[in-house]
Amino acid sequence: MIKNSRFIFTLILFGAVLLNCAQPFAKTEPTSSMKKILLPTLTATLTQADDTVLINTVSAKTAIPEKIAGTSQGTDTPVAENSQPTVANSPSPVPSETQAIESSPTVEKAKIMANPGATATPDNKVASAPTATIASISTTPTITTATPITVATTIAVNSATATITSTNSPVSPTITHTPAPVAESTATPTATPIPQGHFNPNKGVLLSYRNCEDLDPLGAGWYFTNDINVDCPAFKERFVPRIYGLGQVNDENALKTAINNAKASGWLLGYVEPNLLHQNITPIEGAKGWRKIEQAALSAGIKLASPSVSQHDPGYFDPLGYTWIWKMVEEYQNLYGEKPHFDAMSWNYYNSSPQATKDYLTARHDEAKSHGYNVPFWVTEYAGKCWDSDKFPTGNDNIMNEITPWLESNPWIDRYAWFANRVKGTEPWAKNHQSCSLFDPNSGKLTSLGNRYAKY
Repeated sequence: MIKNSRFIFTLILFGAVLLNCAQPFAKTEPTSSMKKILLPTLTATLTQADDTVLINTVSAKTAIPEKIAGTSQGTDTPVAENSQPTVANSPSPVPSETQAIESSPTVEKAKIMANPGATATPDNKVASAPTATIASISTTPTITTATPITVATTIAVNSATATITSTNSPVSPTITHTPAPVAESTATPTATPIPQGHFNPNKGVLLSYRNCEDLDPLGAGWYFTNDINVDCPAFKERFVPRIYGLGQVNDENALKTAINNAKASGWLLGYVEPNLLHQNITPIEGAKGWRKIEQAALSAGIKLASPSVSQHDPGYFDPLGYTWIWKMVEEYQNLYGEKPHFDAMSWNYYNSSPQATKDYLTARHDEAKSHGYNVPFWVTEYAGKCWDSDKFPTGNDNIMNEITPWLESNPWIDRYAWFANRVKGTEPWAKNHQSCSLFDPNSGKLTSLGNRYAKY
């Protein structure tokens, strides 16, 4: 009777040890949102030397977390129901008597957003977490003498194993863990077009023609038309309206329309090249108009990007050139005792030299900081040698290949937009500029330039 009691006491100790030691192999801490399942009852047969069966069932039910679809590892935060990330190296289906414990894939930040309402799956920069499957648990009791009793338990987790040895003596259990080998990926990343329904929030385009269907093939996360009206209602969240000039500022209804249409994206762009003679906006007129824009926009929670001046030096086309913007800041301070409000500063620049483009934008960034504007830059128009397309049909290649990735990776440049989606070369505002076009205006297909832009 005493021997039997000792054996039963030992088996109770064994169950407690198994309960405490099996948990570390689950790899996922249970949370309040996790369900729980129970491992099957373990069975073992203990006999004495005279072959008398003492007990043949050990009840050692151990709770482990059950995988909850759409729950990240170690958190209670649910993943959107329509988000279905594709995970490489997914395990084969788990048998009903076992349970998989896995974490949701971690999607690196990649400057990729999902189109509102789209259910397509991001296919780049997805890191899958390993899956641990409890394949088997075997218990081998070994009796050497009447006391103590030694019980060895082996837990197999995928190809990793753990052995737990317990006795009825006051000695801590010994755990031996053999990790499974990790295979290294041999895949070579390649630049591929962004899938339709996904877009880069930094990359934009000036829609010179209102072909809304051009946005997704380019992966454009935003667009503008140098106007206040929404031409692509399906993409209104990507649209940034623009106050072209003083006419819209002084038209109460037009200003209200601009503010209302800016609410979807949260942004409003300032004047288009106000320093050029066809605009003929003086800095003091620009300052007074900007005050009106601020009063309407800021109270509605709309952010403002500054007017985009023409790139030329003073005296080239007009007296002030690109310095017009700093003259407007000065006039605004003189009028209102404070600087104008810019949440971002926008610039246009065209040049066939990548180095000249970098130098120009860097110099303007330094100037902005010296005037107290340490704000993001938007390059609202850029391209290479659009002009004389018949003589220089590849005059944009270097800018596309070198400047676009530079804009994408530059920490102080938040947005950029190529000029333009479609250019025929016969337009009065773009004569012989057809080499800049991202789409063939006749066929509607991406040009070689457009195909490269789509990959960023």
